[in-house]
Amino acid sequence: MTAPPEPASMSAEEKRPERLDLTVRVADVGAAAQQVEKLLVDAGARHVTRSSGEAAESVSAELKSDKIDGFVRKLDGIGDTGGLRPGVPGGEMVAVRVGLVGEGGGGKEDER
Repeated sequence: MTAPPEPASMSAEEKRPERLDLTVRVADVGAAAQQVEKLLVDAGARHVTRSSGEAAESVSAELKSDKIDGFVRKLDGIGDTGGLRPGVPGGEMVAVRVGLVGEGGGGKEDER
């Protein structure tokens, strides 16, 4: 059984973008969220939103698929991505969600 064809009236702008969920472990969740927002804006993302939870935050946006690789590489400068190098989903726009979680669960930086 094959999927029904997409209506010819749907433009590329109206199609739902592919999804990409990333998680980054950071020392300061709030500061990291601000940095991620800036990276997305600088990369030309649209619909940038930020949401906060009890111990984590997330930043979501739509980003052109050809900008994903460079964006993910820049996330390494913000926190631990675990060496993540996701394959870029097909399509022009990708719905990106970056989950930011604190390192160590305590919320405090290690004393040195």
